[in-house]
Amino acid sequence: AVRAHGGWPSVICFGLLSGLAWWFTFVGWQKARRGDFHLHGRWMIRSYLMITSAIVLRCIYILLKRLDLDVTLTYQIAVWASWVPGLVLLETTFRVLGRSNFRS
Repeated sequence: AVRAHGGWPSVICFGLLSGLAWWFTFVGWQKARRGDFHLHGRWMIRSYLMITSAIVLRCIYILLKRLDLDVTLTYQIAVWASWVPGLVLLETTFRVLGRSNFRS
């Protein structure tokens, strides 16, 4: 994260991403050890989202390059867009499912 292209916005983003990926995986592992496989699944889905953000980053960057923005700005937008909207959508989905009778 410290040597990320795009300056401080990218450094901060990758730092948060790596910290959250580690934390989500650790908590998921703890939930499984305690036998709470429902919560284990949710935490591991969060972890998977963080880990797959590298693939999403490259796809978004390719799409954004077509806008002919500054290369650094394009990369900074792609870095944040690779996981923040997905995590917000995932957390919203978990909250909606938690209020319904349906259990994932």
